[in-house]
Amino acid sequence: MIFVPFMVMLLTSMIAMTNGTQSPETRIQSGQVSVNDQSGQVTTSPINVSDILMITAVVGLAVGICVVMAIKVFGSGISGSVIPIVFIVTVLTSIFVLLSGMSFNVITSIPFGIGYAFYFGLMIMYVVGLTGLASTSGGD
Repeated sequence: MIFVPFMVMLLTSMIAMTNGTQSPETRIQSGQVSVNDQSGQVTTSPINVSDILMITAVVGLAVGICVVMAIKVFGSGISGSVIPIVFIVTVLTSIFVLLSGMSFNVITSIPFGIGYAFYFGLMIMYVVGLTGLASTSGGD
């Protein structure tokens, strides 16, 4: 159930990245191209490397949080079964927030408030799916 919101957000963020009016970060460059004695206008969109770096930083931050939480000070700390849950929740929530930010304008542009209701439904599906996924990931 958790994969449905991720797939919807991923697809709508792809739409937002290809549509210059929805995403202000996308810079569309045009150029004149000639192929086989025919010329035409071509629109290209550069790859946004900052999103890839942001996802890498989020995963690194999640690993760092899990390492810090795993340290036992004076015999106290959290058990080993909580660390995978914290890691999964941190990584998936970070990716969901990133995809949500990129696709929010596209989803909420659906008229008559249907977009907001759809977005709220995706968030509910994400929370329920994350709860189910995190509860089955315990180790000890």
